[in-house]
Amino acid sequence: MGASMEKAIDYIASLDTGNLQPGRYNVDRNDVYALVQCYDTKPYGESKFETHDCYADIQILLEGEELMYTADRKDMSDPTSYNSENDKTNYADNKEAMCTHMKPGAVMIFYPEDAHKASIRVGEQPVAVKKLLLKVRLESGQ
Repeated sequence: MGASMEKAIDYIASLDTGNLQPGRYNVDRNDVYALVQCYDTKPYGESKFETHDCYADIQILLEGEELMYTADRKDMSDPTSYNSENDKTNYADNKEAMCTHMKPGAVMIFYPEDAHKASIRVGEQPVAVKKLLLKVRLESGQ
């Protein structure tokens, strides 16, 4: 699993998620950090699939609900150039992606091979969401 992933999991286990305020929290320098995000969900077409090369994502829904889509990176098309500043590549849509209905307490972990598209509203109306996102630097060889 790697030392950084273990630190991230220990951090999650120690949190009182009810008192988290939006912002960035350093857990282990830039190897592990947490982002508390608050936003309104959006229509499917307003979000993009993305992958990360250097970090795994641990996404935990704290409040609200959203749809999250996932697909294998090798099945994605039309990648943008890799942006090293935010460790992200975006892709064209993938209609074959798996959809997960995220509710409070739901957790998804994404590795470099996992394309994902988040923040999608469940119905016709946007919903306020609070999410904990941990970025975990991958150790070489993973």
